[in-house]
Amino acid sequence: MGNIVTDSDSSITAPLEQVRTMLARVASAPARERIEKTLVLWELGYLRESLSQFRVTAEETLRRLLALCPDQQGASSMGEALDKGLGHDRTAQGLAAAGNSCAGCHLRGNRRYGPPKADSQETGQGDPEAPHGGVYRSADFADSAFCKSCHQFPPSWGAVNGKPLENTYNEWKASPQAAAGVSCQSCHMPGRKHLWRGVHDPGMVKSGLAARIEAAPGMARFELTNSGVGHAFPTYVTPKVVMKAVALDAGGRPIEGTEVSHVIQRSVGSGSDGWYENFDSRLLPGKSAVLELPWGGAKGARVWLEVYPDDFYDNNVYDGLLGSLDGEARKLIAKADEEAGKSRFRLFETELTRPD
Repeated sequence: MGNIVTDSDSSITAPLEQVRTMLARVASAPARERIEKTLVLWELGYLRESLSQFRVTAEETLRRLLALCPDQQGASSMGEALDKGLGHDRTAQGLAAAGNSCAGCHLRGNRRYGPPKADSQETGQGDPEAPHGGVYRSADFADSAFCKSCHQFPPSWGAVNGKPLENTYNEWKASPQAAAGVSCQSCHMPGRKHLWRGVHDPGMVKSGLAARIEAAPGMARFELTNSGVGHAFPTYVTPKVVMKAVALDAGGRPIEGTEVSHVIQRSVGSGSDGWYENFDSRLLPGKSAVLELPWGGAKGARVWLEVYPDDFYDNNVYDGLLGSLDGEARKLIAKADEEAGKSRFRLFETELTRPD
């Protein structure tokens, strides 16, 4: 393992030792792990087409490798992070850190595509003398159908209890948001920002829901409405959301055995005959769920919403993999499992006093 050499010119090298020296200064351990694996793949002959554009310096090589191998979703785009010299920072990597690259949306057949110009809405071929041959601007980038190829499973893939396993685009098509012309991009890419906030973001989740929590004469009552999410809440099978309430004693302590809950989820499993659905209690746009807790001898109650963004991975996928893997692969899955378990958060937590 001496040098990184491109296919096109063996004289263009970046000493691997220099890359590793710089890599040691990268704060994120997962990024270091991924780049090491990428270097190995390169030496085995993979990724050479992607890396053939790299030139001379170890610094530039590492910069590009970091762009290829980010490790955790952040809030701003990878391009902005690189411009600020923060391409190595896991908190600044944006969409790329979730495993997606710019090319996933903007590159087809070595041709660059993008949205209409923001000021004039001009479409069509840009300046062919610009870098990379210019960009072809298309109105498709502002259309929800642009998201369909990743967020809607086709009929040919089958259905689970009458619905595709991932049905987000069709859910949106049937929503009030679609009827009003509110696109996927309107919420998930406001102002064309590559934020992609979803169920992992507490603020985003809260903005799409309306919670009505009250201390009624006979009970504590929690009503949750999908007031602003333009598809089923939550969409897909990965997340689980649970409405919870527990009775409190005079000192404000939970009373054992009084907790009640309502699960909001599309629960599925798989077996020898394929996928099956256990239940689907998700909230379509405008729909509500209600949780009630009788007072009994309680002096108060605590009510909240528990969100588990990675529930299916945490409790189904990773557990099975951990039982079948060993070595480095098992370590990586164990780490992913740990991170999935930590992604949960609470919303609308409220303490109620029993009315006289």
